[in-house]
Amino acid sequence: MKEDFLHFLWQYQRFQQNSNSTSPVVQVLHPGYANQHDGPDFMQARLKIKGIEWAGAVEIHVKSSDWNAHQHHLDPLYNQVVLHVVWENDEIIQREDGSTPPCLELSSLVSPQWLDRYQQLVQNLAPIPCAWQFHRAPPLIRLDMLDKALVERLQNKAEDILERHHLLAQDWEEVSYQLLCKNFGFRNNSEAFEELAKRLPYRIILKHRSNLLQVEALLFGMAGLLKNKEGDNYYQELRKEFSFLKKMHRLEEPNPITLKFMRLRPPNFPTIRLAQLAQLIHKTPKFFSSFINLSIYDIQNLLSVKQSEYWLNHYHFGKIAKRPMGAMGENSIQILIVNTVSPLLAAYAVQQNNTSYLSKATQFLESIPPEENQITRLWQQLGWKAQHAYDSQGLIGLYKNYCQAHRCLQCSIGLKMMNCEELAIIQSN
Repeated sequence: MKEDFLHFLWQYQRFQQNSNSTSPVVQVLHPGYANQHDGPDFMQARLKIKGIEWAGAVEIHVKSSDWNAHQHHLDPLYNQVVLHVVWENDEIIQREDGSTPPCLELSSLVSPQWLDRYQQLVQNLAPIPCAWQFHRAPPLIRLDMLDKALVERLQNKAEDILERHHLLAQDWEEVSYQLLCKNFGFRNNSEAFEELAKRLPYRIILKHRSNLLQVEALLFGMAGLLKNKEGDNYYQELRKEFSFLKKMHRLEEPNPITLKFMRLRPPNFPTIRLAQLAQLIHKTPKFFSSFINLSIYDIQNLLSVKQSEYWLNHYHFGKIAKRPMGAMGENSIQILIVNTVSPLLAAYAVQQNNTSYLSKATQFLESIPPEENQITRLWQQLGWKAQHAYDSQGLIGLYKNYCQAHRCLQCSIGLKMMNCEELAIIQSN
């Protein structure tokens, strides 16, 4: 039993409004509004208890003793509670002012069918708990939930970026550089590339942007890939440049970053990605300014970089490729826009309180083909196929934030399953 089920019972009034041995006679005139901030669970409720009308807040717990466990008896905010709704009334509690609120115990007032439906959802081991009845969710409810999940996913990414923005002295260019580096590592090397960006501040590498060899030397050197004394001419040039630059900027001798090569195709090797990142830094004076001002077409062109000549024919130092290495692929460019550009725009929209940047972020997602991965394939099996990255990002957010967490009663689709009369007929048969 979780509180979200009791919230559902209260909000949708799925219980008998009469008395039992431990509860007063309660008539709900209005259940109130769910509170997303500090304080009681529902605000502005209107109730009639034993013939007397009350207006105030409602607090909900599985057990009444949770009131004290959560220290509500010490918090004046809870003096406004006019009804304590619980599944089990195991203890008499008091408000901070010493008074005792009426308590409504639901366990004997709720039909078993509601508990059965709830358990079918939250205890279902399927990746998508409502999959067996998903087809009963109307398209409008699905689309509404998709929009909600997408916005929440962008908001979460924006919050992470704004936290980084705070830690980096509100320098948007440094923030963009770190985020871009992280995402240039893609799934397998994102942590390593992020560590590299922290070792090598943007202000340092920007000073050498006009010299591609120096940019490469800084990236490969700070990644710890220039430790060997032996190597071909290109490798020795990088070592020489890095030795000079390290002394110039008083950079600490780096330990090698753990880079993953296993199970990657050579075009996705971190060495190739570092060379492509160097080329992007070399040709782009300001990342953040470019990302917030350019069109989706111009950003795609900006990210369409070709690594230097050496890395067109090598996938590691001294190892000649059997076939030429390609430039940054279209799919990789789209992933960078989804994970870097759109979240940056969303974060800037929050910071500037300007929704036009959020609109631009979502427009970019709508301009990009959908991702194809394990999560989107799960939804496709249920007949929900993403049309663009807006859809796929929403479906990923829906799965991770609701399905995996079994937050079915915070999901419009899950609520539809709970309230579906057709489902009730199926269960009764």
